[in-house]
Amino acid sequence: MFVAGIDIGSLSTDAVIFDGHRILSHAIVPTLSSSESAARSAYDAALKAAALSASDIDTVVATGYGRTSIDFADRAV
Repeated sequence: MFVAGIDIGSLSTDAVIFDGHRILSHAIVPTLSSSESAARSAYDAALKAAALSASDIDTVVATGYGRTSIDFADRAV
């Protein structure tokens, strides 16, 4: 099972890919003016670093002040 976590902050957006036992990859990008664009960029970079595709991910969880603007997240916390 693969889980992605994306934290959208005012300065940076961080993404992590977790396999249930360990962190496989992570990425940090500047948020700039678009939370959704930054989230997509960080997510794509983390997927690439883990050699995975979005279809491999079972759940995407978004956190942070921009969490509700992420349409591809399964859950916002």
